[in-house]
Amino acid sequence: MDTGFKFHCGSAMSIMSKINTVIAIAAAIAALVLGPSVAMAQQSDDKKQNKTINQAQAIQQARQRVDGRVLRVDQKNQHYRVKMLQKSGRVVNVDVNRHTGRVVQQTPQPKIKKDN
Repeated sequence: MDTGFKFHCGSAMSIMSKINTVIAIAAAIAALVLGPSVAMAQQSDDKKQNKTINQAQAIQQARQRVDGRVLRVDQKNQHYRVKMLQKSGRVVNVDVNRHTGRVVQQTPQPKIKKDN
């Protein structure tokens, strides 16, 4: 009995070859379409990481933590060090992260005793 349907090994290979070609083309199109988007997202992340706060913003953050007068501000590699004098006479160093604007460390200095 002949059903008219014949399966040839050669035609199966031809179909597989066509499927592989379609997959390769789809992957190439996806790379062309998505490639620039991924690159732009990476650039945006890089810019966010390079953005830093300025000295005035660092002072503002330090003043939220310590009540006192600013003596000096030093710019370090990853942070600003804001040296402040409290009303009690104690000097406090407040380190503010340059990238996040967060206070990362607050270090009171030993109080200097005055000789009478």
